[in-house]
Amino acid sequence: MEPRRPRLIGGGYGIMIVAGVMGIVCAGVTYATIQKFKVDQRFTKEGQTITGTLLNASATRHGHTVRYEFRINSQVYQGAGNIPKLRSWANAHKSKEIEISYLASDPAINRPADETNLPMLIGLAPPAFLALIVFLLLSQLRRNFVLATAGRLTNGIVVGIRPGSKSSTWVYYDFLNDQGVVTRGKSPILSWKVALGSEVEVLYLPDDPERNSLRQSMYWQT
Repeated sequence: MEPRRPRLIGGGYGIMIVAGVMGIVCAGVTYATIQKFKVDQRFTKEGQTITGTLLNASATRHGHTVRYEFRINSQVYQGAGNIPKLRSWANAHKSKEIEISYLASDPAINRPADETNLPMLIGLAPPAFLALIVFLLLSQLRRNFVLATAGRLTNGIVVGIRPGSKSSTWVYYDFLNDQGVVTRGKSPILSWKVALGSEVEVLYLPDDPERNSLRQSMYWQT
């Protein structure tokens, strides 16, 4: 009889859901960042400057938000943006005029002339961070799956306990591997009480005993 394939349980579903949500957010942020880079490139190649009328302005933590309008060939366009320079905002607020950059091929795409292009590193940092989180979550699930599939079950002894959060605790344990060597491992456990010296079930890879986990901490079950 073939061994049963591991199936997700409890926390495993939670990690899958978090990874899925983070993946969707990452895709959305990446798309928005790429579109921003494309628009910035168009401003660099075909951007034109014109003086417009300031409609209103308000201070924010990262500059000053402005709304404005301008006219090209009797056509009125409106826009909004952020002015990072205090002097430019003060001049615009006083004169009710503001310098605006727009695309010659599509004036509806416009921004304050003082608004700069998004730096490559700053733009890529958020999607890269989100992608790293998704990668780490999926890698954790994969390592756990390998352990559930090829791991060997043995008993260990709890040698240390360190509180992590209100709902989880880190447990340190020793177990005897196939080579007769004592290996120490650690695993977080959720809502489960354990005492020093108590016996616990441990899963480990025979060819790599350092990869181990408490059976109660597994995301997969056979």
